[in-house]
Amino acid sequence: MKYSIKRQMMTVFVGLILFMIVVFMIVNGSFLEKYYISNKKSEFIKAYTMVQEGVENGTIDSETPEKDLGRFTEKNNISIAVIDSEYNVVYTNVREKQMMVVQLFGYLYDKSHQEVLEKTDSYDICKSVDPQNNTEYLTMWGNFDNGDIFIMRSPLESIRSAVTIFNRFIGVVGGCVILVSVLLAWYFSKRITEPIMELATLSQKMADLDFDAKYTSGGSNEIGVLGENFNRMSERLEKTISNLKEANYKLQKDIEQKEKLHVQPLIYPKERLIFARNLCAGYPGGGNVIRNLNFELLRGERVFLHGKNGCGKSTLLHLIRNLAEETGNRMQDHREIETRSGLLTVGAGLTISYISQDTGFLSGTLSEYCRTEKLDYSLLLTLLRKLDFERTQFEKPMESFSEGQKKKVLLAASLATPAHLYIWDEPLNYIDVFSRMQIETLLLEYQPTMLFVEHDAGFCRRIATKTIRLDG
Repeated sequence: MKYSIKRQMMTVFVGLILFMIVVFMIVNGSFLEKYYISNKKSEFIKAYTMVQEGVENGTIDSETPEKDLGRFTEKNNISIAVIDSEYNVVYTNVREKQMMVVQLFGYLYDKSHQEVLEKTDSYDICKSVDPQNNTEYLTMWGNFDNGDIFIMRSPLESIRSAVTIFNRFIGVVGGCVILVSVLLAWYFSKRITEPIMELATLSQKMADLDFDAKYTSGGSNEIGVLGENFNRMSERLEKTISNLKEANYKLQKDIEQKEKLHVQPLIYPKERLIFARNLCAGYPGGGNVIRNLNFELLRGERVFLHGKNGCGKSTLLHLIRNLAEETGNRMQDHREIETRSGLLTVGAGLTISYISQDTGFLSGTLSEYCRTEKLDYSLLLTLLRKLDFERTQFEKPMESFSEGQKKKVLLAASLATPAHLYIWDEPLNYIDVFSRMQIETLLLEYQPTMLFVEHDAGFCRRIATKTIRLDG
């Protein structure tokens, strides 16, 4: 897996440890000597205080102070010598007393090998190089109030050697730590990723509708809780899908038992019913709604007009109906539309059955509507019953109908009208699912020539044989 969580966890874990080791080694190499010098200066000052008290009290050569001072200097690796004004060694903790005296005078008279770190009236603390062995020391020298002078020193090479050894030790230990961390990261990431992979496999099986698979790793952590939720969701989905299948089976049975709708399409004698070339049109006093439209409608085609609201779909339907009216087929809902330029021709003698987007013009009873539109009243009622229209509504005024009931009246009226062309403007608004399925079955079976506008993408995809896109 390209972006494995296990690999990411191991990389982050090991990278963090490696980063900490490198940082620790850099800090150790850069600052340990400075810290050592600062700490050693404090030890020098403490030793200086102990020697000064002994000098002032006259006990510097007594046994007790020497033991206390000796233990302190030995513990902190400090060499010390005190010399009186006659150059006699009053106190020292080194065997080579004369060497310490020589070095003291060297500090007094040769300052070329010194780097002063701290200077007071009583002493200097500096870094110096012993020219005899080329070894660098931290040195403190000065004088007491009684005229005695002193020197203390501690080698710096020891701390540098300690830094090198410590860094080498950190490198070896760090390598072992990295190796152990890799194993631990692999182990713990494996414990985390295995349940996640099980959940991924389970989700894939659920997507394939295999609900027998269950999460089995358990656990009381977040992943375990998620796994239990997956199991519950799988059970509920299985029940839901089972119920949906059962409901779909019953619906199919109901459809088979219901009487089928039927339509009476007429066969137009010519192949082409409608033709448009570079058509521009709009309503009087307004701009063009239809711009440079080119299309043709042939016998047997079911053409879907596609476009956003206001792009001229309904305008085109009204324009076609207006031209059909000029051939003697007058229809309701007439609207004045101007053809500004281009060409639009409608076949002579073309009979159109039209469903309006608007239902507001419906009024009166169904029998009155049939007389006005010259429809077969009994056929209209039969079609309405097949569309699950209640008989109790037949005698009521259409103004009291719901929008869905009004739309079914227009659908039934269109189906009851023998026509060469069926123009339907959003016929499925407010229509129930069962009736939609009936209408789809009807259109696919009888295959009338159609020009329609509809927002139900599934219906358009299944019914349309051609799509015309209006850019608006």
